[in-house]
Amino acid sequence: MPSSPIDPRGSISRREYTKSRPVWLTFALMFGVIAISVAGIAILFPSYSAARLLPFAAALGAVAVVAAVMEPPAIDSWKNHAALLCVPVFTALGMVAFQPHSVVPVAAAMFAAPFTAGRLIDRRQLLAHYVATTLILLAPTLLLDVDTTTRLAMLTMMPAVWVLAAGAVVVLEAAERQSEELSRIGRRDPLTGIGNRRLLWETLESELPMHRDGGTELSVVTMDLNGFKRLNDTVGHDAGDQLLGRVASILDREIGRQGTVVRQGGDEFCIVLPTSSLHEGAMIAQRVLQVCRDDAEACAGVDIPIAVSIGVAEWTCEIGAFPDRLVAQADRALYVAKKDGKNGYALHHDAPSVTPGFEAALEAALLADHRGAAD
Repeated sequence: MPSSPIDPRGSISRREYTKSRPVWLTFALMFGVIAISVAGIAILFPSYSAARLLPFAAALGAVAVVAAVMEPPAIDSWKNHAALLCVPVFTALGMVAFQPHSVVPVAAAMFAAPFTAGRLIDRRQLLAHYVATTLILLAPTLLLDVDTTTRLAMLTMMPAVWVLAAGAVVVLEAAERQSEELSRIGRRDPLTGIGNRRLLWETLESELPMHRDGGTELSVVTMDLNGFKRLNDTVGHDAGDQLLGRVASILDREIGRQGTVVRQGGDEFCIVLPTSSLHEGAMIAQRVLQVCRDDAEACAGVDIPIAVSIGVAEWTCEIGAFPDRLVAQADRALYVAKKDGKNGYALHHDAPSVTPGFEAALEAALLADHRGAAD
């Protein structure tokens, strides 16, 4: 399937834009159309030198064919830089082919501005390309015997190319910033301000292949609030929302840059800890539990006892690159910790001690708890 200018996170990206085959084919189409036009001019207007125009048309056609069959070059590759330079180079060659009436192909120089802005990110590289484009396009005007119209056209064209280039860069950068901000908002839980379920799966889908290939450690911590449904039913949803916000703040503060904190939904939270083993995940679970015990106001309802249950699981080769498997293991450990309804945590290797009947009943209870939290 063709690549999309939208990156995997859902935001507009020039780096992804350069991978889009349909977009890249417009480059080939541009050269193909100009090649046909030049060949037609050579045939229909004998006053022009066919000896110069037909080889030029053939060269344009060759570029079109090569571009059409090749994959879109990466944004940092030499092929991408060569493709960008093709626009001013072939415009200059066109000026040579059409001399002394070299003004005919000058308009093609305008393609250099948006094409370069769309395929480069680094402003230093953009500046270098626009300077090179200017020198390449001015060279025929200074070195060839061209008419006055061509010289006047170049004097007006080059400032326009720079203005168009600057405008294209500013617009694309603004679009990327706005798109990134919207994408960031879309990965945040509106109630608590931490990540949401979308961010959880995106993070795991990004991390797990790397851990599978490198064999490094990664652990997941799931957390649930016992008594949350009763709090909602007795005191009201406003109190429940405030409790969720306070718990989210605690998790965000305690985890910091160590991992990614998300609210999966209802009263369930999840923490992804890259480079952390099961033992390190357990230590973080202990720290979170201790903070929740110490901060009774933040982690308790109004006259309603709230307990925190935590499950910890570690990535293994059997899990591979499947996020749902890892989260399911952490959830099974969470069910064990939730068994007595008190503050506590359990590791995934403790989960087999749960009987199938109890696990099914506990899952049903959790489901009812979550439904009550959402009501």
